[in-house]
Amino acid sequence: MPRHLFVPSVGLALADDGPVLIDWGGDPDAWWAAVYGPAAIVTQLDEGATALRATEGRYNCSSSALGTVVGLLGLLNPRPGHRVLEGGTGTGWTAALLSHLVGEDGSVTSIEVDEGLGEQAAKSLAAVGAQPHLIVGDGAAGCPDRAPYDRVHVTCGIHTVPYAWIQQAAPGAVVVAPLLTFFRPGCQARPGSVVEMAVERWDVSHRFRAGG
Repeated sequence: MPRHLFVPSVGLALADDGPVLIDWGGDPDAWWAAVYGPAAIVTQLDEGATALRATEGRYNCSSSALGTVVGLLGLLNPRPGHRVLEGGTGTGWTAALLSHLVGEDGSVTSIEVDEGLGEQAAKSLAAVGAQPHLIVGDGAAGCPDRAPYDRVHVTCGIHTVPYAWIQQAAPGAVVVAPLLTFFRPGCQARPGSVVEMAVERWDVSHRFRAGG
């Protein structure tokens, strides 16, 4: 699934020493190298209020690092025919990957809180022929109308796991999400840890993996 169709012409590649502006119009070679390199690429700052060329602001949308995407999808293990709920459509690239992995017999329901991001993701997904069901709304609420889900994949960092995801999960479902804090008060997880949960008839077991 081509990543470049989901990355804007201007973005911020997150290098070890800070964000690096990439601009297809100014330096297409550097842009292509970043798009197919290992780094995450920030695609929106401050909910669109700050131009990416400013290079400073709150990151609220990105094309995740390739290693992160591969790692999370490896934990999720989506298979042909699975019904997947995705929290955070973002650029739409992961939704496209999930749609490919579950095939025609499966389905992907992807929720994005930012209407502008959702619209752009829809255009990018259409360009590659992917057809997930896209919703603009609160991903924490899930989508009960399309439940139950065999897999729940979350792209944004969470502090707690919304119970709606568990309620909408099918028996044997797997939930994978980047974790910001553990459930126990006072027990902190560094950003980049991952929670992997298995749902069996409302009984939930979970594992924490450091480093995402």
